[in-house]
This record gives sequence, C-alpha cells and structure tokens, in this order.
Amino acid sequence: MPIAPLTKENDNVQGSIAFFFHENRDKNRDPNDTVLGVSTSHVLSKDITIDYQFKGPGAPMQSIQHALNEIKDCITSHATNAECLAKHIIKLEAELESKDLQEAKNVAELLMAKQAKLAQEKEDIDTLKKFYNEVTSGNWADIKYHSIKYFHWAPNISINVQGHKYTKDISIFMANPSKFRA
Repeated sequence: MPIAPLTKENDNVQGSIAFFFHENRDKNRDPNDTVLGVSTSHVLSKDITIDYQFKGPGAPMQSIQHALNEIKDCITSHATNAECLAKHIIKLEAELESKDLQEAKNVAELLMAKQAKLAQEKEDIDTLKKFYNEVTSGNWADIKYHSIKYFHWAPNISINVQGHKYTKDISIFMANPSKFRA
C-alpha cells in the first residue's frame, strides 16, 4: 500500500507499508482497537540523521497523489510496450509470407508469443485505467478517506547497525482502525 505523510519536508519520497497489526488489548487487558503500521523512516523527513520527534495525533499521514502519478506512469509504460509490440507484430506478419516452411513456423511461434504479450499489455492498461478512475472518484478522492492517523516512532537511519552491516530504516505509525479491520 503506497503511503506518504500529509505533512512532509521532502516532496520526492515514497514508501509502502511492510505490515500492520492490531493491538487488540491495552496493558490493562482492556479492549483496544489500536492499529499500528510499520514502514521505512525515509518517508518521514528530509533529515534522516535525527530521530523523529513524536508530535501526537496532530500530524496526520496521507497522500494518494504520488500513487496516482505512479499509476499514470505504469499506464504510459504499458502503452509504450504495446506500441513496440504492435510494430514488431506487423514486421513478423510480413516476414511470414517471405520465409520457407521451417522459418515461417519459427516466425509464427514468435508472432503468437508477441500477440499474447500485446494482449496482456492491453489488459494491464485497461485494469490500470479502471483502477485510476476508481481512485479519482468517490471516497478515494476525499483526502479524509485516506488519512491513517500519525507517525509514532522513527529513529534516524543507521548504517552498519551493531557492526553487522545492516541498515536500520524503520518507522511505526498509528493507523486509523476504521481503515484497517482485522
């Protein structure tokens, strides 16, 4: 699920939720509908060398604009692939007529593979266009529908953590329980 903070210092960020979980009960064993999510720290701020300071519920997260841009980029990429495949198919169809029997058989197999790939590209374009239209209409277009509350914890990004050559790039945020049901 693509995410980006509503209030951010850097516009050129993106991230995705690695996972989210329900707390279910608080420390007193009382029912609790808290949902926490885990993602990467680099989506939170421009300065990844300092720890994120928890600001409480006043710092909401959101943004589907980056996701919309990515969907459009995918549509464009698939359209470019489809155009190249269509041109290649035309060339292969012309080659079919000028080849001997064995070569024609090889070209025919290649032609069928290219046609199948073109059909898949067109199907992907249609699917992405339908999804884009769904996202830009109705509740998806309402920014409040996408707010997943606020960031809770995000230490600075660390390299060579405990001498093991690992990178620590993690953040935890409070998610809106109504958006993430178990």
